[in-house]
Amino acid sequence: MSNVIETESPRSGDVPPAQVIDAAERIADSYADYLSDESRYGPSSADMLVLSHDEAQVAVELAAAAADGRDVTVSAGRTGIVGGAVPGSGVLLSLERMNRIRGVTRLRDGRYSVRVDPGVSVAELRRRLERKELDIAEDDLRETGPADLTAFLEDERSFFYPPDPTEDTAHIGATVATNASGARSFRYGATRRHVVAVRLCLTTGGVIAVRRGD
Repeated sequence: MSNVIETESPRSGDVPPAQVIDAAERIADSYADYLSDESRYGPSSADMLVLSHDEAQVAVELAAAAADGRDVTVSAGRTGIVGGAVPGSGVLLSLERMNRIRGVTRLRDGRYSVRVDPGVSVAELRRRLERKELDIAEDDLRETGPADLTAFLEDERSFFYPPDPTEDTAHIGATVATNASGARSFRYGATRRHVVAVRLCLTTGGVIAVRRGD
């Protein structure tokens, strides 16, 4: 079996253009909340703030920053206490507007996995699962198929997000990146254990899709 994972083109959708604020003074004055997280670490500064709406916009910004030799700091819910979302310079890339649930898949063991954008919060995912209100768009359903969604909606069991990191406003993408844990971790384990697959944007502008075991 090959251990090489090929790159692919980033996904794009019918979304607004990325919002770009490219003046450090304007960022500091009007978007100061993006320059800090719960660590209160500083001082902080960014030459450009980018609020992306989809994977293709993220890939474009990463490739441009790499070509220009600029640092990139990724911003999510900014709930971290180690300063990971605090920029020192360069591009501050916010994923908060990437907040859709994209699909649901029934696994062989009877469990379900959900495919989400990185900006979906822990609280939002929990609420949607409990109410079974995933609100998956038609375009996304064409990829994952409606059968698994129907099975999920008709399943009489209750569902929840097992890792349940302590901070409700944390974003799922960041909890995956940091292998976050919380009150239920003793029984269910940290986030990594529950990740079925990830899509990663590269600084080349491409994307790799990696499933568990690859």
